[in-house]
Amino acid sequence: MIGHWLKRILQYSAWAILVAVELGSAEADQIIQTRDYGVVAGNVTVPVDLAFDQFDPHLGALSDVEFVFEFEVRSASIDFENTDASPKVAHVGIEKIVNYVGPGLLAHSDTALFDFVNLFEGLVNFGAFDGNPDFMGPDSFNFRQVIPVGHILSATPTSLSPYVGTNTVPLEIIGILGASISSGGLTNPSGRINGDELIGAVTLRYNFGRVAVPEPSTLSLVGIGLFICFSLFGTWLARS
Repeated sequence: MIGHWLKRILQYSAWAILVAVELGSAEADQIIQTRDYGVVAGNVTVPVDLAFDQFDPHLGALSDVEFVFEFEVRSASIDFENTDASPKVAHVGIEKIVNYVGPGLLAHSDTALFDFVNLFEGLVNFGAFDGNPDFMGPDSFNFRQVIPVGHILSATPTSLSPYVGTNTVPLEIIGILGASISSGGLTNPSGRINGDELIGAVTLRYNFGRVAVPEPSTLSLVGIGLFICFSLFGTWLARS
């Protein structure tokens, strides 16, 4: 008889514990934040400063952080001029580089995360210098971007700790319009950056395990189960 009552008590106790364990299990969840930006720059670099909310540790355990960086460059303008007395042919490359400076954002172990797009690459014929440094005429090359160009990059920080708390996470975006000239004996070219427009968006995703909050009805079931266990145990003691 005693074995029978003990068996029933253990069954109800196991049921109550199982429900309680299920209530405390973590459920996968995600928090998404997006920040848009836009900047028109001339011949001076203009950084963009953004801020994201940190992950509140009261919500659960942070498992992963992912950034998605999107940018588009428009209306890039840059000029070159040959200052030599003879015509030259040179290879010209123009690109937009976008640096993302934030906690744990690295392209390599010691290099800040960056992305880029090529805007122009090819051979350019430069006439002999006409004596007038005006970036006009046969001795000059004038690049004017007509079609917007962009790119998307995903990255994961090397550490999660800077992203946990109740403050904010800073992110700085630095766009640079760069160019290179090589070959053709163009030894002393003159250049002028007129500027461009940089627009984009940054999305930050927090993946975490959320501790489930039990519904009142479920808590009632747990209470009933425990009550039955104690009642059976009391009845057994009274009969023993």
